Amino acid sequence: MILTTMMRRLSVMALLALAPLSVAAQQVVEVADPNTTLEGEVLGSYYVDYVFPATAGKTLLVMLLPNGSVNFNVLGPDTSAPPIYEPTDPLVENTLTIPEDGIYTVRVFLTGDDAAAEKIITYMIFLGHY
Repeated sequence: MILTTMMRRLSVMALLALAPLSVAAQQVVEVADPNTTLEGEVLGSYYVDYVFPATAGKTLLVMLLPNGSVNFNVLGPDTSAPPIYEPTDPLVENTLTIPEDGIYTVRVFLTGDDAAAEKIITYMIFLGHY
């Protein structure tokens, strides 16, 4: 009897461990047209990457409308390098000139208490490449 109960509990725990989360840990969204508005959500200490091709000399515009403590930064073609842009205020129109042709990433993440509390926060992000 005790063994049967333990086996049931282990089976339930195994199934729960395999169940997908509503928000991916590190989600990558390929953006075909970087002149768009997207809706998303991000969980706690994880992030969402919006990846798109960009051309040297053009302007990238990013504006974030979050429902919590959400921020972003921009990574250049070498995503292992430090961000090439970190906004002072993500709620205004942030622009930068693309330094070289390549694949760029706008990384959206939580900050402060929302990140520490592992909250799920929704947002809208506007991207422009002109």
